[in-house]
Amino acid sequence: MTKIIHEVNELIGNAASAVENQTRTAGEITDNVRQVSSGFSGINENVAQASAGAAQIAREISLVDSASTSMTGHSGQVSKSATDLNSLAQKMSLLTGQFKLCDDQSQNGSPECPGLS
Repeated sequence: MTKIIHEVNELIGNAASAVENQTRTAGEITDNVRQVSSGFSGINENVAQASAGAAQIAREISLVDSASTSMTGHSGQVSKSATDLNSLAQKMSLLTGQFKLCDDQSQNGSPECPGLS
């Protein structure tokens, strides 16, 4: 009978030891899962920051594209204005070339300067 009690006590001790090992192992697994979860949280934060950065870059590229389109339009307007100004300058040159300057002393009475006598 003592032998049976001793065997039962030994079985209970072994079972208690196994339960203790399982509890410790479960705790370690829980810690590992917590660490992995924390790592995923960090990864998620990094992905969110990268996504926000990419969105900001996309907005800035859109602004640059818009500015480029506007500059192209303005460049065309400046080119047309320069052409128009050149044409006006040529016309003005032709018109002013038709006039002669007369002064009383050098061309008094000449046919180019009537009325100076």
